[in-house]
Amino acid sequence: MSGHLTFRSTEGIIPLLLNQQYFEQEARVDNIIYIALIITSIALIASVIMQSKGAGLGGLTGSDQGGIFTARRGVEKVLFWVTIGMSVLFFLLAIIATLLRG
Repeated sequence: MSGHLTFRSTEGIIPLLLNQQYFEQEARVDNIIYIALIITSIALIASVIMQSKGAGLGGLTGSDQGGIFTARRGVEKVLFWVTIGMSVLFFLLAIIATLLRG
């Protein structure tokens, strides 16, 4: 028997190995989704903060600046659409994370 590796029953070994690989892969996907969710949330917060024109941090607390609404041009327009894209991405990642968790 020396030098030979034999299995008496493969019913319990192969499914166990396959399930372990499946769970490891699923755990990696969960981690990737959670990391992407964190990065997206930080980027979304930064883009919202950058949109408050000249208000500084006072605009974040809801203080009224009495500003006039103007058309978005150039960088403001790009930042506006990036913020919308980031919010949609955040929403989709949150739904995916919830579905994977449940």
